[in-house]
Amino acid sequence: MAILLYLAAKGEVKFKTLCKDLKLTPGNAWSHLEKLQREGLIEMKRELPITGSKVSVRLTKKGYERADEILKVISELSNLRYLLSGALEGSEGSEGD
Repeated sequence: MAILLYLAAKGEVKFKTLCKDLKLTPGNAWSHLEKLQREGLIEMKRELPITGSKVSVRLTKKGYERADEILKVISELSNLRYLLSGALEGSEGSEGD
């Protein structure tokens, strides 16, 4: 989920940057990215410059749609939390009634 939201905000990023920003080990990040790629949510592009292989990662259209779904759920949960906190505050004053 964090990787999807990160890529939705950042666009295409280098693998090393993703690991650094999300505080993931390369092995852990690679494992998650492979799963996301199998699900069709991301694309990984390998460049072969003279200095060595570099991988960049970006969301697919399906990945952006999934990130949007996640953001909607987070927003709904935030609204629910707000409503529940208001209901709980209101019920505290009515206990003595």
